[in-house]
Amino acid sequence: MSSDIKGGINFGIDTCLFSLEKTEKSESTYTITNLKELLNIC
Repeated sequence: MSSDIKGGINFGIDTCLFSLEKTEKSESTYTITNLKELLNIC
């Protein structure tokens, strides 16, 4: 996670973390707990 999310941020692109619990802290642009949530992002 640290390299993928950080790499995206450093490159200037949106990032999305898939986590079963939203309690996980992340610098990602989006954090989702269900793949269907991707439909709301696009």
